[in-house]
Amino acid sequence: MPTDQESVPSVIWPAESGKYKVMQFYKNDEPYMRFSNDAFGKPACKHQKILIDFAKEIRIDTKRLVYDDGLFLLPDNVPYKMCGCDLCDISIKEKKSLFYGVGTDFQIGIDKKHIDKMKDKYPDWVFEY
Repeated sequence: MPTDQESVPSVIWPAESGKYKVMQFYKNDEPYMRFSNDAFGKPACKHQKILIDFAKEIRIDTKRLVYDDGLFLLPDNVPYKMCGCDLCDISIKEKKSLFYGVGTDFQIGIDKKHIDKMKDKYPDWVFEY
């Protein structure tokens, strides 16, 4: 995992406006959010890819469940915990984001309390759900 001197950004926004898959995480009470690299509907737009890429970023290995089509998860012994996922419509120019839905692979929706915490961290952005 990154050391205290190395910072993990709370959000890495997509480069372009569009509809993206999103995953929400906490480390202790600190919110983190990651988006798919590709817009919704493209083959690489998957929650599993977001989770695996985030795990690599924080330098931990994922664990793979042998049931549920081999779903990847963060291990229980790490401080980062997934708390929500599904879709977000983003306007980069207007700094607006709309979160909605329930991710079918994890059967978990958007965590609204998490979004409210992001509002405090990014007051120049509009967060809706």
